[in-house]
Amino acid sequence: LQAAVNAQKAQKTSAFSAALPSVDIGVAKEYYGYDSGFSGNDEQTLTTLTASWQLSGLVKPYYEREAAHYEQKTLESRLTDTKRQLRLQLAVAHERFLLAKEAFEVAKNALAVAAENAQIVKNRFDAQLSSASELIDAYALHNRAEAQWTTYYYDQLLAFSELERVTESDLTQEIQ
Repeated sequence: LQAAVNAQKAQKTSAFSAALPSVDIGVAKEYYGYDSGFSGNDEQTLTTLTASWQLSGLVKPYYEREAAHYEQKTLESRLTDTKRQLRLQLAVAHERFLLAKEAFEVAKNALAVAAENAQIVKNRFDAQLSSASELIDAYALHNRAEAQWTTYYYDQLLAFSELERVTESDLTQEIQ
């Protein structure tokens, strides 16, 4: 877009230069000699200076310049809009990554708590202090925590890849 803006500036300048007057100057020198036979040589030197001032149509270049000016403004507006959109995409990707990272940390802690709970209920079941349904519920809770951990792990990776896409760089070196 920046190159297109620069091209429109050049177009505007060239449209303006067509409206400027041009001057053509020509100098010619001619030598004439004539011999009539009666009076001797009759010599004549003729020097001509020609200047022409051409005012090409001023209306057409004016409108071409105006069109180039408005096209340049349109391209500058698109460039500004694109920069704003990229900043917004970066902010959204960064926020999504931070949220995914925090959700993953919560899921990791929930998995640890669910594993601890399942171990406690298993020990109580072995000591015949808990029922089989409590043990099944503890294992089901642990499996849900593992599924959530996996989901949030991949959400974090997706958010990270989106952040890399927006910044158009490899961020794996910066994390490690």
